[in-house]
Amino acid sequence: MKISMVYDQGTSSRREDGFVAAGNRLFDVLDGVSAPYSPKHPPKMFNGMSGGEMVVRLVEQHLITTAMSINPPDLLNKVLAANALVHQNHHLNGLEMKDAGVLAGATFAFMMIYEKNLEIRQVGDCMAIVELKNGEIIVTPNQVRLHDEEMNDKIKQLQREVSKELFNLSLEELFEENRAKVRGEMWNRFYQSNLKTRRERINNPETAFGFGLLNGQ
Repeated sequence: MKISMVYDQGTSSRREDGFVAAGNRLFDVLDGVSAPYSPKHPPKMFNGMSGGEMVVRLVEQHLITTAMSINPPDLLNKVLAANALVHQNHHLNGLEMKDAGVLAGATFAFMMIYEKNLEIRQVGDCMAIVELKNGEIIVTPNQVRLHDEEMNDKIKQLQREVSKELFNLSLEELFEENRAKVRGEMWNRFYQSNLKTRRERINNPETAFGFGLLNGQ
């Protein structure tokens, strides 16, 4: 089987993405999610790693070291075991496990290939795309789409407000050298709202805006 990977970290200084391919059977992608932070609320670090990095490296290591022991019915158990490791790490770092707003985590798509079928476990905005033998294309859902669209609108609104207050300019008129200051103040103002929204939506199937996150809960 030919396996290839395309990866672009973009402008991020942290490698919060993950990928595992083990034994031509197990394929996993992960997208780390750190707890909210801003210039006035520095991110919590874990041995020099961001929360998103810590979770992804922990899950990657677990999946790689246990890949060969996976039996056909055990993919979900491996997901749950990885989640238990994240729970343990958060607990050791003094985090409140009931508060999804302060927990780092990861969205993921895990796939196990068997002789005649495959199994997919997926949460968040990591997606699996599968072409069946009959040509049908299956795409797993993006659980975070509604949440992201609403949050992006709020972020843009706050940027416009800050730009007007600080420089009396619209966001489009803002000089490039002032954009970092506007973004920093926007994140400060967005911080509490971001915490509140994540507490209400992460791992909560009771809301239309809810989405899953492997965060130890």
